[in-house]
Amino acid sequence: MNYEIWLAGDGADIPDTPIGYVFRDPWQRPTVGQEIRVQGKIFKILRSSPSSNPDNVKVIYYVESPNDNWPYKRNS
Repeated sequence: MNYEIWLAGDGADIPDTPIGYVFRDPWQRPTVGQEIRVQGKIFKILRSSPSSNPDNVKVIYYVESPNDNWPYKRNS
């Protein structure tokens, strides 16, 4: 299945922005809190829509901005 990946906005001035797709089998679908790689950058999943992350339904994952100083992690 294809899962949409969106960069999470700030809820005010910066809107949510689509950045790509990830293809995975249903048993490999990402979960909230997991880190995924999109176009060579690592992103952390903040939330999903729908939040229940069901099978056979289009799921949009909202991720935080990439940490350009990787492998150093941001403290959240």
